[in-house]
Amino acid sequence: DMDEYAEQHLLGLLYYPLADWLKVGGGMRTVFARTNRDIYTAQSRDGETTYTPVAGGDHYWRQEDRPTLGVILAKTLGGWQVEDRNWLEYRMKEGEEDYFRYRNRLQVRSPWKWTRYAINPVASVEPKYSDKDESPDWDRVWYTAGLDAKITKLINGSVYYRLQSDKLADGSHR
Repeated sequence: DMDEYAEQHLLGLLYYPLADWLKVGGGMRTVFARTNRDIYTAQSRDGETTYTPVAGGDHYWRQEDRPTLGVILAKTLGGWQVEDRNWLEYRMKEGEEDYFRYRNRLQVRSPWKWTRYAINPVASVEPKYSDKDESPDWDRVWYTAGLDAKITKLINGSVYYRLQSDKLADGSHR
């Protein structure tokens, strides 16, 4: 059902290891986001025109391009892999002012590997800082927990649950 399909992301990143614990890189993400819009019908009566919304409206696909620079700091502590990924994105959304966003993901990967697919629990938190309006702020946080697996030598897969918390106009989070 395409009514539920909301976004498509295409991401290409290249990282270069400078040390065992440090990688730098960059790339580009392109996003196509389904954006709803209202459609109205016009009716004239007695020289006066009224507009009535059509049920369901319509949609279009809004494009966003995000050049990204990244730095990853990584360390293994007692078998646990800890990774601090820092991204600086320049967000160019169709129909909006361009702005920067900083993302900082702290991820912990367990030392356990289950089954021949090396299933491994993973958890992360990723706050995001945006300067998209007059009051730049930490406006979104992702809390993620899931499982990674090595399907083949070159293909990995993940399943996870993500909770998103957005900052509201009054300063509270939902």
